[in-house]
Amino acid sequence: MYPGLAALLLITFAGCGGGPAAKSVTGDTQVVRGQGYTVSAPADWQRVQTPRGATLSPEPGADTLVSITLFRLIRPFEPAVWPRARAELDHVADRLALQLGGSVESRHTLKTGVRQYGLAYERKGAKLKQQITFVLRGRREYELLCRWKASDHEPAACGRFVESFRPSG
Repeated sequence: MYPGLAALLLITFAGCGGGPAAKSVTGDTQVVRGQGYTVSAPADWQRVQTPRGATLSPEPGADTLVSITLFRLIRPFEPAVWPRARAELDHVADRLALQLGGSVESRHTLKTGVRQYGLAYERKGAKLKQQITFVLRGRREYELLCRWKASDHEPAACGRFVESFRPSG
């Protein structure tokens, strides 16, 4: 198993997890700066900080949310190991879907070191969709997660969240 990926199953349920973060609000967007990343989310969404990232949602306990979690890899990611890392990420996504009682609906490589999955599952009677984007950079692994009710369209915040992500440091 590629180092650091096993822990993803544990934190994905909460959708949380990187160091102290700061936020600034401009117009309809808030920029969250954490240890090793910058990302944007809707200005009116509430933020919960964790030791390894942040989760933002329109209201506490909402099914709709975005989150970022930062992990440190044992070995630095190098493009040469991408085929093996991609296969391991596929395995992690399959196990997560099984654990959630759902399925992996899509899997895409956005570029070397960036893999995205679409999952569908049910939790507490609600049918949910979840998009997870893994970004591998040097000794860091970022997990960007977006979750919403299956009956709704994917929130625009999901695409903006992933597109605005910038690793730092």
